[in-house]
Amino acid sequence: MLEGGDNQELQARAEANIDSCFPDGSSLPLTEVQLQLARLQIEYRKLEILHGHVRAERDALQALSSELDPVGTERRLQDSRWQFAIEGAGDGVWDWNVSDSRVFFSKQWKAIFGYSEEEVGDALSEWSSRVHPDDMPQVMADLQPHLAGITPIYSNEHRVLCKDGSYRWILDRGLVVSRDASGNAERVVGTHADITERKQAEERLVAATQAAERANQAKSEFLANLSHEIRTPMNAIIGMGELLVETALTPAQRRYVNNMCAAGEHLLTIINDVLDLAKIEAGKIELEATAISVRSLTDGISALMALRSKETGVILVCEIDPAVPLVVRGDPSRLRQVLINLVDNAFKFTPRGQIVLSVRLCEGVAETLEFAVTDSGVGIARDRLEAVFATFTQADNSITRRYGGTGLGLTICRGLVELMGGVIAVESELAKGTVFRFTARLPEASGLSQRPGVLVSVAEPDQVSVGSWSSMPEVAAVRQRILVVDDIAINRELVTALLEGLPFEVSCVESGQAAIERCAAGGIDLVLMDIQMPGMDGYEATRSIRQAEQNGARGRVPIVAVTAHAMREEVARCLDAGCDGHLAKPIKRAGLIASVERFAARPELTGGARAQRAWLDVAESEEGAAVGYLELEVAEEVAHLVPRYLDSCFTRAQELERGIATRDLDAVRRVAHVLRGSGSAFGFPQITDWGVCIEEAALVSDWALIEQVLPDLLRYLENAMLSRGRTG
Repeated sequence: MLEGGDNQELQARAEANIDSCFPDGSSLPLTEVQLQLARLQIEYRKLEILHGHVRAERDALQALSSELDPVGTERRLQDSRWQFAIEGAGDGVWDWNVSDSRVFFSKQWKAIFGYSEEEVGDALSEWSSRVHPDDMPQVMADLQPHLAGITPIYSNEHRVLCKDGSYRWILDRGLVVSRDASGNAERVVGTHADITERKQAEERLVAATQAAERANQAKSEFLANLSHEIRTPMNAIIGMGELLVETALTPAQRRYVNNMCAAGEHLLTIINDVLDLAKIEAGKIELEATAISVRSLTDGISALMALRSKETGVILVCEIDPAVPLVVRGDPSRLRQVLINLVDNAFKFTPRGQIVLSVRLCEGVAETLEFAVTDSGVGIARDRLEAVFATFTQADNSITRRYGGTGLGLTICRGLVELMGGVIAVESELAKGTVFRFTARLPEASGLSQRPGVLVSVAEPDQVSVGSWSSMPEVAAVRQRILVVDDIAINRELVTALLEGLPFEVSCVESGQAAIERCAAGGIDLVLMDIQMPGMDGYEATRSIRQAEQNGARGRVPIVAVTAHAMREEVARCLDAGCDGHLAKPIKRAGLIASVERFAARPELTGGARAQRAWLDVAESEEGAAVGYLELEVAEEVAHLVPRYLDSCFTRAQELERGIATRDLDAVRRVAHVLRGSGSAFGFPQITDWGVCIEEAALVSDWALIEQVLPDLLRYLENAMLSRGRTG
């Protein structure tokens, strides 16, 4: 039976619906209709009760889930938001269930490789089978440590096969987000970022870098060859000029020859500038790290510019702050090159007034000095200040016409300063002068300001080596046999002429093969080997000679490479081939003699010299030491030459000063060798000692030691010359 208002309404609607089903006016009995409605109501109530039970069970399960995982709902919400954010940035998302190797791949993940969502399943192989075979070993090498908990994240770059058959580079990153009780990874989530364009850009950059390196290498080789081609004829021009100056010439002829030699030297300066710039741009310059006496450095530059100062009337002042260390460590030749260039420029553009070279500590920067060259010259317009450091550029085009120059000097200075860890800048105003400042990282050389004495060997009085065969009178010397190897006849003639008048027997051959045969015959004390020769060059010839010596055919003969290649790499190549030394073209007599003296067997004084005792007063030193005496052992036949010898030594010392100022190792070695070989012969063993010390220091480019010894040598010679005046 139906009860309640709702049931009565339901019954009325049901009866109306039933009546409409019988248009002829007939109807079902009411009791049957009521029975059917009652059954429907019962079923409806059952459904309501069942739905209530289901809702109750759902709420209970949710409550239980919240108790077990209170952040579960929020985590799922965050996961969906995280996936949306990642894919919004263009990255694909993957979620790996490690236990069953099932992976969720996001829609964007599939789109990266050109697939629709239905074309990629959820198996791990959907990814692994597409990884490039060459990349898979590194992928596993990066993935396994993270799964094992060794690395905090997984990250790898690899290629993945696309639908169109191409490969795209992927940055794959992942993180283990859950582990089981044993610590094994259960779930790993991560992203795939398409980095194909970045990789292609990197490949283009690598290709461009390699092309630039090849271009730099080609440029270096071209400049080396250009240097050779220019230096070879300059070798003959300057060398013959030096020989010509020593002949009887009229004043006009001598002026012409001197101008020719000066022009040749200027051309060599330009060549050296171009080579320096090329080496800086190619990164081929390696700085030394030796001791530098700051005072000696500035004094040397002052001495070098003394004549320039006298000619122009412009005063050069050197100022060193007391806080600057006495000795620092760096590359003295390159530092001097920068300073000389700046000071030379200052003289060029300062018609009157003064130039100040100052050195001080750089404020706030450890182990760094600041150098400044300030002049009172013509100045530079403000809009041209930046251009002064540009290659082949000068502040004004008229400068080249008025003063000359290539515009490379300041460019080279900037490159060298940057190599020394510093910066260079300029301040200037027209008609008010210019200031060039630069910094350089030059740490203090600890312990070198009070350098201990150096042990040297002293030649015995009866066996004194002769340092300058051309200037030693009344000396019988063993003639050394020198082989000149050069394919150019004028070069062979030049070397022979430069060695003329010295105790050498010079023979010449024109090929590497002929040099091998001549050395095999024996009787050669020194080989001057040209490197660039057709057929067998000097490298191959030298290696063949050294191989024959190793096989026991003969003793080792010194070989000096003679080449127009002045770059450091070429010098190293000569030494690697087996040469003992290197002589750069154009050959100058001083450099040639220095090389010969260094490597040829040295002749000895002969004859039974009878010792004569002489005494010279030694003037009181600056420290106030008492006057002492120097005992001399002088051979009787050279005793009358002592006054002239001391005069020549003083001249040699001045040459040594100039050599140090210009960092001319050949000049320093030559002068030191002369002092070494002659001191004891004239009764001055201390001069021999200093000569040995300076020569040995020059062989290893120890400028700090050379600069330390020079003041003592000068003081000794000054005292000796004063004493000579007392003894007559």
